[in-house]
Amino acid sequence: MKNVLVIAYVFPPIGGGGVQRTLKFVKYLPAFGWRPLVLTSKQAVFDYFDHTLVDEIPSEAKVYRTTSL
Repeated sequence: MKNVLVIAYVFPPIGGGGVQRTLKFVKYLPAFGWRPLVLTSKQAVFDYFDHTLVDEIPSEAKVYRTTSL
């Protein structure tokens, strides 16, 4: 598998409409031979969390959460 870096400020368990595009992109990448490496924020300023979205993250994906300013 080839690796691809995906940088997204919002990513599950944060919910909402802005998360869906990145999540679905990451979800289907392994089917095409790409392993997603997701760089996202550990501390987001959003109040809406949807923990069911975490189940859609493929097992091949590696999610790295960092602090943000």
